[in-house]
Amino acid sequence: MNFTDYQTKSRATAKYPAIGHGVIYPTLGLVSEASELKTG
Repeated sequence: MNFTDYQTKSRATAKYPAIGHGVIYPTLGLVSEASELKTG
């Protein structure tokens, strides 16, 4: 599997809650992970 195949298949299973713009939920997850790096 190459990266393009992965992107296509992952979009079929990604389910984000309806909390506004589509980029908000993944961004909150990224910020959470970044804060763990700083404190961990």
